[in-house]
Amino acid sequence: MIPNYQAKMSYLSAKYRGCCGIAQRFDRYAHITELHHRCHNTKANRRKYPLFINSVWNLMPVNHDWHMRHGSAGKIFDLEALNRERFLQQHPQIAVIVNFEIPRVEIWD
Repeated sequence: MIPNYQAKMSYLSAKYRGCCGIAQRFDRYAHITELHHRCHNTKANRRKYPLFINSVWNLMPVNHDWHMRHGSAGKIFDLEALNRERFLQQHPQIAVIVNFEIPRVEIWD
């Protein structure tokens, strides 16, 4: 499950102009049906990259059929994921932005 899925899907769909990110790499058009993790969403990766794994930096809007035919397209390897995770840990305000999270605000009466 990807937190804030709809907001991320809307943002990435607009960024990719409604076209599957994998199909674009082949100069083709395919409508977007889902979000794909470029660095695989495994238990180990969720533990290693908690801020990065479900961020828009790691998600790509794809067409399911294109994703099944070219599952590794756009893959982010461990070193890049680690560098991005470290950056997000050092800059929590940016982590909030790329994860489409709304910070908690306490209201004082």
